[in-house]
Amino acid sequence: GAPDEPAGSGHHWMALNNRAPIAAHMRSLLPPDDPAAQGLALEVGSGTGAQLEVLAATFPGLFWRPSEYAAEQSVVRGFYEQGPDGPEAGHPVQKVRALADLDAALGTSENVLPAVEIDASTPFDSWPAAVTESGAGSYALVFASNIVHIAPWSVAEGIFAGAAAALRPGGSLFFHGPFQLDGKFAGVGHEELWDTQMRSCEKGWGIRDVSEMVAEGSQHGLRLAATEHPVGPAKNFLLQFVKEEAASGA
Repeated sequence: GAPDEPAGSGHHWMALNNRAPIAAHMRSLLPPDDPAAQGLALEVGSGTGAQLEVLAATFPGLFWRPSEYAAEQSVVRGFYEQGPDGPEAGHPVQKVRALADLDAALGTSENVLPAVEIDASTPFDSWPAAVTESGAGSYALVFASNIVHIAPWSVAEGIFAGAAAALRPGGSLFFHGPFQLDGKFAGVGHEELWDTQMRSCEKGWGIRDVSEMVAEGSQHGLRLAATEHPVGPAKNFLLQFVKEEAASGA
């Protein structure tokens, strides 16, 4: 049934169903009162702001910067809403808001900063000044939900590279979404069909293997610290990568 949310919230029903479990898993890995959970945080691909509404309240010691790629456009081109299970009548399907709408939706949260547009496949130093002006190594946390399977692999590479630049030593990069584990699909049961659909629909899309993520992270000094599964009704994964402390000595 429909989640208990105000009509017209504009959030996808799946995001509403999964956001509280995501936050619960994150806070178990990174307690909100931990010094590592204080400071600046960046969400890559905020969509309609559904996740950040909960994460901002869960982590009050973080100042969150929402972001979106190609603001005002649905980057999933309508395919995502159909999926193998079909659309759900009565639920909104718009996935991306204008930045001003995102700001309005999140404006009641004192620890959410104005949203910016980011192409995550580009280098960190080309990201908006609002994100980079605090300098490399100034972020406590970077979060990306349901992005790397519905984007070219260059976006995943860019998120890792950008997070490696943005995060301070000991900072966390969290990915949430569907993944494969050792070449096997895991979740609610339609992931393999969905993966086939995506790969035939969009070049470079597809459900990534955790091992691919680990290999990419290791190239940027980001170590896989935790693999949470299943997370929420979607039975997705939550991956936590931690930026290695700088080596001491010559």
